[in-house]
Amino acid sequence: MSVPSKGKVNVDIRDSAQDWAPFAPPQAPEGAPNVVYIVLNDVGYSAMSCYGADGAWCTQWHTTALCSPTRSCLLTGRNHTRNSMACITEGASGFANAGGTIPPERRG
Repeated sequence: MSVPSKGKVNVDIRDSAQDWAPFAPPQAPEGAPNVVYIVLNDVGYSAMSCYGADGAWCTQWHTTALCSPTRSCLLTGRNHTRNSMACITEGASGFANAGGTIPPERRG
């Protein structure tokens, strides 16, 4: 279970408070296997055949104009704002919808 955010969101950002604790990277348990997930950007379907790699099609998932939020949607099947990826990771803030890290309860 993730740590609840202690941040405060108000109309004026000067009255708001960020909280980075919920976005701390998780620690894998001892002996957990390593998994590599490779996503290619801007190569188009023709780079690996007309049906993608090994005929895999991805349907019914959210896409954005940005790579990081789109990848989070591909990995979780949820909207990018639900994945705490409302912006690219470099633009992350300490607010719940834009922390730049997929919360543990949203991961695979």
